[in-house]
Amino acid sequence: MKFLDIIAMAAIIGFMFAACDNEDDDDTEKYTSVTLNSVVPNGSATENTSELTLTFSEPIPNLSSSDITLSGIPGVAGGTLIGSGPTYTLPIGGFRQGGNLTVTVSEKISNFSVSGASKTVNIFHDGKNQAITLDRVEVSYDQIGNYNARLGLTILGELPSGYTIDHSGVGITDKGEIAKISYQDGRVSYQVWVKFSSSGTLSVGITTLPAGYTIKRSPQTVNIALPN
Repeated sequence: MKFLDIIAMAAIIGFMFAACDNEDDDDTEKYTSVTLNSVVPNGSATENTSELTLTFSEPIPNLSSSDITLSGIPGVAGGTLIGSGPTYTLPIGGFRQGGNLTVTVSEKISNFSVSGASKTVNIFHDGKNQAITLDRVEVSYDQIGNYNARLGLTILGELPSGYTIDHSGVGITDKGEIAKISYQDGRVSYQVWVKFSSSGTLSVGITTLPAGYTIKRSPQTVNIALPN
């Protein structure tokens, strides 16, 4: 190989490496740096923790509960993330003991890079039964038989036998039996077919739990807007 050919090849290789370096720099520039400043649980020695408050240095628009991992406490489950940032609320439940819970946020979320993404906090349990939290209440307007809607409830932890669902604010003229339809990572989904008589704000709560059981974040409200 001629000397000039060797020089030309070396120049090409150098250019390729420089291009790779620039791509890495460009990739780094795509991310906005955000810091997880704190994770604060609610609760006390006599009251189960039912939510965590996560505060970041700035909002992360696409942050969701799927970006957050909970570890260190058996059975603990995270619910639907609430808030638009920089402070968010994560409902939790399903655990039977307190102690150190590690909360880890994904280091890359869309175009954000999260530093300080893991925090360990002490959560509380009252020493009785499984901590249960009502995560959310949803409604879908499906027609079947005499019913005109479905109510969906997501529970963190499993409801014991003997519970009842209470409601107020909107008339329900008919309802079916509540059924458990799914279980995933400590989140239990229930649904019940109902017939609403009008639109309005519906309050839904879990009541009549057996002795030793309590449920947090209950009742909750959902807007009922019947289709025309």
